[in-house]
Amino acid sequence: MNKYTPQQEFDRELYLATYEGEDRMVTSHELNEMLQKQPVVPKIKTGFSQLDEVLQDVEAGELIVLSGPSAEGKSTLMRTITKNIADKHKCIWFNFEDSNRQFFSRFKGNPPLFYMPAANLDNTVAWMNDRIDEARKKYFAEGELGVVFIDHLHAILTQMRFQGHLSLEIGDITQKIKDFATQKNLIVFLGAHCLDLPEKSVKDYRKSHVRDSGLINRIADTVLLIWRVPNSYQWGQKLRIEDEITNFDSKAILKVDKNRREGTCSKIFLNHKEHFFYPIDFMHQDDEPHEPIIQDDTQISFV
Repeated sequence: MNKYTPQQEFDRELYLATYEGEDRMVTSHELNEMLQKQPVVPKIKTGFSQLDEVLQDVEAGELIVLSGPSAEGKSTLMRTITKNIADKHKCIWFNFEDSNRQFFSRFKGNPPLFYMPAANLDNTVAWMNDRIDEARKKYFAEGELGVVFIDHLHAILTQMRFQGHLSLEIGDITQKIKDFATQKNLIVFLGAHCLDLPEKSVKDYRKSHVRDSGLINRIADTVLLIWRVPNSYQWGQKLRIEDEITNFDSKAILKVDKNRREGTCSKIFLNHKEHFFYPIDFMHQDDEPHEPIIQDDTQISFV
């Protein structure tokens, strides 16, 4: 602790006794009254009623991390949510996974309205921050809620360097993206790779499988995981990593494995068709299983 002279200590105590800064100490009653006077926090629905029921919608300021094995539905789910909400909410996209031509081909020539860089000339957090501010100045009304989709975390660089500590670097990036959400009235969906599970293990992904940093799970408000399963899969069935999934299998599991605001977790069945997801069925953790319905024999690409 710093040592003060008697006069310095007197001046300091006088300053603190009359301090009225934004971070001043207040009573819980005062703070609660201040919060009651603030505008209601805006929310959106993802377009998946089952997911919205579990999450009680998604709030401004929240970071939703979406993880899962490669080519099993992360990008597809983010595109689907974009398609579901773009007529009501302004969306910003950062696509680091595909070329822009490949990305737009998924929309079959009819993309919804959203905003994204004409070219990815950089992949740093600072560059993304500038592009978000640019989009908000050009296309958003003052204070308007925006939804940002980032595909994906492991393609982003930070200006900070942690001398080989990749987990700290990834954590720093994730925190800065969370800051985008809280400071700019945004909801952010952030794709992230997950670990490869060993052979003969049960194919059931958890938030601890998000690759490279436990800090991601601590910072995120919600963690979703998605992976493919055979069309014949039923609730409670143990699927192994090595079990074959064919090009005709269109079913996927979406798992809510962290839900900071509501605390409820769940698994939801989704059906993939023509580069988008559609809901089939879902259950809360304590519900009885339900038999889903799969509809067609179309070969599937989950990218």
